[in-house]
Amino acid sequence: TGGAALLVLDVMAPKSTEDIEREEFLRQMLEMNARIRQFQQKASAELAERCSGPPSADGKQGKSAEGQNVSDMNETMDSEGMLTDSADQMNKMNAEVHVLEEEYQKDLLELEKLSQDCLVLQLRHELADVRAKRALMEAVMKETKKLQEIGGCTIHSLRSSRSATYA
Repeated sequence: TGGAALLVLDVMAPKSTEDIEREEFLRQMLEMNARIRQFQQKASAELAERCSGPPSADGKQGKSAEGQNVSDMNETMDSEGMLTDSADQMNKMNAEVHVLEEEYQKDLLELEKLSQDCLVLQLRHELADVRAKRALMEAVMKETKKLQEIGGCTIHSLRSSRSATYA
């Protein structure tokens, strides 16, 4: 039974490893979520600052040759740059999440295989125990039969000799 207890502990050990890996994955996801929130807050603050930015030196908005406000064009170009940066950062984060998810799935598959291997080993051990018990029971039964036969012959010969003595 000591070996069976060790097998149970070995089977339980990967489960705690699985829990640790799951917790690490969740921690990384929460960390990434916090970074996304920080980025969104920063982007919102910068956009709000640019939209309500100071007017030109003369207090008026400048005009380009096409009649468009120069500050509006700058804001549009800045916004496009921010949008590109945001998209790049989001793509990087999505790639990180994808890699982490693939690693997690791979670890789960490895853990499942290890669990199955441990179960197979445990079942083989139990089968060997059952076979040994069966062999022992068969040997005991065989010896018991022999003893009964020897005992039966002795009792039978005693009865025969007693009946011959009384006759």
